[in-house]
Amino acid sequence: MPRLIDRNKEGFLGLFWMSARIGERLSPYVAMACVAMAITILAQ
Repeated sequence: MPRLIDRNKEGFLGLFWMSARIGERLSPYVAMACVAMAITILAQ
C-alpha cells in the first residue's frame, strides 16, 4: 500500500500522500493529547 501512495504525490491522490506525511510528523503530539484527555476524563 505505501507504494501506491508514494507514487501519487500530485493531484487528487496527492492529498493522501500529504496527509500521511503530516500524520507521521504530528503523531507524538496527538498521542500526548490523547493521554492528557484520558487523564482529565479519569480525574473527574
